Amino acid sequence: MNDLKYLNAETLYNDIIKLVNKDVTLFDALVEYSEKNKIEIEVIGAILKKNSSVKSIIIENAHNLKLLKIWKHHMSAMFVLMH
Repeated sequence: MNDLKYLNAETLYNDIIKLVNKDVTLFDALVEYSEKNKIEIEVIGAILKKNSSVKSIIIENAHNLKLLKIWKHHMSAMFVLMH
């Protein structure tokens, strides 16, 4: 598990993006990373939203996958990034 005080948005995003492949979306990777490292999804959202370029990538992915409403309903913590 990463030491949270040393975890920044770029490092976290780079760790998560390594999990993405043709069968694993960015959002699935976020959840997988959260569970694997025992970090609450809200904490990951709080870290990622500090970096505007990472935040934009996540929002763009949500738009492209037409997941905004689904994720807003089921994973509202991730969409703290949007507000």
